[in-house]
Amino acid sequence: MIILESKFTLPQTLQYHENLNPALFDHYGEIKPDVRNALLRVADNFVETLAPSIDKGMVEHVFLTGSNANYNYTNGSDCDLHIMIRYPSEIYEDYALAKKTVWNNQFHVSIHGFPVEVYPQNVNEDRVDGSGWYNLTTNEWASKPVHQDNVDVSNPSIKKVAEKIGKEIDFSIKYNVKDLNTLHRLGTKIWGLRDQAKNGEFSVNNLAFKQLRNSGWTDKYIKYMQGIQDKELSIDGTPT
Repeated sequence: MIILESKFTLPQTLQYHENLNPALFDHYGEIKPDVRNALLRVADNFVETLAPSIDKGMVEHVFLTGSNANYNYTNGSDCDLHIMIRYPSEIYEDYALAKKTVWNNQFHVSIHGFPVEVYPQNVNEDRVDGSGWYNLTTNEWASKPVHQDNVDVSNPSIKKVAEKIGKEIDFSIKYNVKDLNTLHRLGTKIWGLRDQAKNGEFSVNNLAFKQLRNSGWTDKYIKYMQGIQDKELSIDGTPT
């Protein structure tokens, strides 16, 4: 994709704190009882939408993970609620993932102002190393995050990577790029940054993805891409 020279800057949205989110955790680093109970109710609500194909007996654990189970939360961070399910077969997992999209679009639940996003995860899928994983079912840390003194969210390389891809998104929207192959390649480039297993939780690429997401550019790409796909599948004009 050819990118025209233009001024494009992203605001600094990344943060790294000394303590876990005080809205969710106490000063000992344990989850607050009202938060735990609320998140478990959310998980129950989601699992109920999977019935009768998937029932509570298939759920092994419920975890809080992501930025809100680590030190890099922001005011816009989600409560990533991972519901660990033992699926009888792949088709059950596909069904749960489809219902996840419907649920997340239909419900707008928040815990002390932090949005909740559910994810039905296969119990056989590995958890991301280095991330915090709080087991809400057993009320204990399965993997407690370690505060790192060398995390530099102001590293200019992060902004450079994020702005390079942000400029491509901006160009695609501004100049009405319609070629789906080009847009798919851009999407692969965007979400390729997010490979924590490969790049690490606080790698330049993963933090660049968070910078793009926090700034709203991943949402802009998704909405634009959906609009182009809708037009590609539609017939314009009145019937003859």
